[in-house]
Amino acid sequence: MSIFEWLFKRKLWRFKKALSANNTNVETDVSFLQRCINQEYFEVEEFRDWNTNSEFKKILEPLNNGDNLKAIQLAKELSIKFNDFGLIYKWWAIALIRINNLLEAKEVIKEGLRKSKSKFDLCNLMGEIESKVGNIDEAIYWWAQGLHCQRSLPNNGNSIDSFLFLYYVSQGLGLSNCAQSFILMVDLLKPGQIRLSTDKANSLIQLTKNRKNDQIINVIHSLVDKYLSVKKSNTNIDSSEVDKLIKIALDRNNNARTDAIKKLGDIGDKRAIAPLKQIYDNELGFERFDAKDAIDKILGK
Repeated sequence: MSIFEWLFKRKLWRFKKALSANNTNVETDVSFLQRCINQEYFEVEEFRDWNTNSEFKKILEPLNNGDNLKAIQLAKELSIKFNDFGLIYKWWAIALIRINNLLEAKEVIKEGLRKSKSKFDLCNLMGEIESKVGNIDEAIYWWAQGLHCQRSLPNNGNSIDSFLFLYYVSQGLGLSNCAQSFILMVDLLKPGQIRLSTDKANSLIQLTKNRKNDQIINVIHSLVDKYLSVKKSNTNIDSSEVDKLIKIALDRNNNARTDAIKKLGDIGDKRAIAPLKQIYDNELGFERFDAKDAIDKILGK
């Protein structure tokens, strides 16, 4: 290597180090956007859950009781026998995070992403780690990957994590419409106003505010457009007809309400989302499922 090549590489190294110190991605803006909107991890349908096998509970018991070291040891052992079960890697990483061993937690998650069938939980947890250390760019990347994976599953894998975190990111960016889209999905998946604690929410919002730029804004807009944008409504339907259908849908004594709910989904008018969500949140009959299907149609799912 000539002296000129050595000097060039030395300057390049210093440049990258300076950028890193300023929390700026060395990658181009375009590559950051592409990384986020391109799905890099893919789900394989996973039918097992935490209660499928009694051996899984062996990890959960010490984990729930705060015995993190025991949970780590058991997770290591069971990951050999059940090496494609994503929850084992998730529990293992959570225990490591609790004892502040973030580097090993990230390695465990990476191993899980290579081997496990289900990956969205691991992507979302990696995002939590990155946000914990103040790296909001990488956190958004991982939550975007979690979202890609979840949207390929029935009922979004019954998880609200990516939607919830991206809701606060949207708030930090001042994107109120995007925030509303994300929190709507949170409430549809898990009724009951599930939110982060005030401290965690404010921390994530402030972290995003401090890092606000056009590239992150474009990522959020792209994700909402791809997965949560409201479909174009049938413009041939008069608004008064939509109002009439909403009134019928909300009337529990009207025999035509089921048809009205389905028609609202077919029409696609976004004004119907709030009353349909009211039906979904407060009723237990078949109308609840019809309302969920109608909302999905309006959201273009």
